[in-house]
Amino acid sequence: MRERRTLCLGFSLQAAGADIDRIGRLWHRQRNHRVERRRSTDTGRFERTGIVHQNALRNGLLIERPIDVKLGGSYARFQPDTTSRVSVEIEFECAAIGKQGLSVELVDNVFQREIAPARTFGFAYEIQHLHDQGLALGGSVRDAVVIDQGRAVNPEGLRFSDEFARRKLLDCLGNLALTSAPIYGH
Repeated sequence: MRERRTLCLGFSLQAAGADIDRIGRLWHRQRNHRVERRRSTDTGRFERTGIVHQNALRNGLLIERPIDVKLGGSYARFQPDTTSRVSVEIEFECAAIGKQGLSVELVDNVFQREIAPARTFGFAYEIQHLHDQGLALGGSVRDAVVIDQGRAVNPEGLRFSDEFARRKLLDCLGNLALTSAPIYGH
């Protein structure tokens, strides 16, 4: 069941990143590690398949008053805004990450250019534990930023100086994409 949820989340995020909220037909489901790892960045599949613009009212969620959500050490706030904007701030003790923040208005191709390329990240000491649980089996430093001894060990380095914050913003958008409706607010 975990595989189905992962693929659904990836598909929802791709659709949201391409500004699509109504999907008529899904592609044939195949499990492939390469496709699964690229799921959050390949929004071009919709342009290649074809997008039909509809003359219909678009359903969305309008944030009319501030909403605060706290869970453990995490905090989220939704507030009214005239645009669709997402901000994130993270802070890790690890020197490679430190404190980072990012705020973007989700217009034009901002998602494809600025958010989708951000890779997931993890610590080298966690890899064996993940493998023991059957996770991250097809992962590599091409798909993830690996941190060891306080620095990123990927040969090409980071794609963005704030790639860690961008990845957390991507995770946030993935969770919000499951609403299947655009959110108008900040």
